[in-house]
Amino acid sequence: MVRVVRPSRIPNLDAALLRRVLRCCWALYGGPPVGRLDIVFLDRAQHTRLHEDLLGDPRETDVMALPYEDPDLYGEILVNRDRAMCEARRRRLPPWREGLLYCVHGSLHLLGFRDDTPASARAMRAAEKRVLKTCIS
Repeated sequence: MVRVVRPSRIPNLDAALLRRVLRCCWALYGGPPVGRLDIVFLDRAQHTRLHEDLLGDPRETDVMALPYEDPDLYGEILVNRDRAMCEARRRRLPPWREGLLYCVHGSLHLLGFRDDTPASARAMRAAEKRVLKTCIS
């Protein structure tokens, strides 16, 4: 079950789309059949403060994935809503697409993908593209 804890406030990125795409992502990459995944959209200041509090890094980031591996709450994805909006403008993409990419990225992290080496980053990008191509109709 995918639960949006705080609405995205990103135009055209609604809970139904998020649920559908993240369920599809988990089907493609072996997510657990049972468990809850919470998505939380935060403003830049809130997200950056949590990044420092939870991970010890005071820099701004786009998304954090917090794995709990508990059937009642498998994990959380914390999305920097403001960063998604700015990056969408910079890349000339619809804001919903950038926000959805951050959610897919976080979901893939929860499923074991990494992006801390060039090879793992390439694998992450390929998985993101596959999910977005396969799961958006």
